[in-house]
Amino acid sequence: MAESGAMYGNAIHDLAVECNRESEIMEDLKLVAGVLSQEPSYVRLLDSYALSKGERQTLLDQAFAGRIDSLTLNLLRILVDHNALRVFTQCKNAYISAYKERHRIASARISSAVELKAEQKEKIVASLEHKTGKTIEPEYVVNPELRGGMRIEVDGVCYDNTVSTKLDNLARVLSRQG
Repeated sequence: MAESGAMYGNAIHDLAVECNRESEIMEDLKLVAGVLSQEPSYVRLLDSYALSKGERQTLLDQAFAGRIDSLTLNLLRILVDHNALRVFTQCKNAYISAYKERHRIASARISSAVELKAEQKEKIVASLEHKTGKTIEPEYVVNPELRGGMRIEVDGVCYDNTVSTKLDNLARVLSRQG
């Protein structure tokens, strides 16, 4: 079922590109995801056979018509018609991936033992953007267990220059020699 979520997500992205409404649909998908995550019983109701398709469509329209783009609402209608609203999260994630790929955006998780200063953050992001050729969306994490240095994960690649990793590597080398 996750594959169909990705299929729907990629299809809505293609339509959004064609209609020049990528950003609007992105915001809609985030809004709908927030609503659906806060109301799991609503999702179960819209995905159940207890109500007719017409009744489920009416509930959907009451909740979202006029608040989201027609493309997004039509996607929700299709998902509800096929009792597939449970794949909405995969759909949204596929859309975001396609959007980021098209616009050359990468997410980076930057972990350090202490809070980084604004100047350090700017230099790291600039360096990553230069290295990857993409716009970087950073997520900063403070993890005292790292003891020092940084671990940066971007585009599936991990750059680990932390004191804890260096100590672990040293311990492994010493245990093999002993």
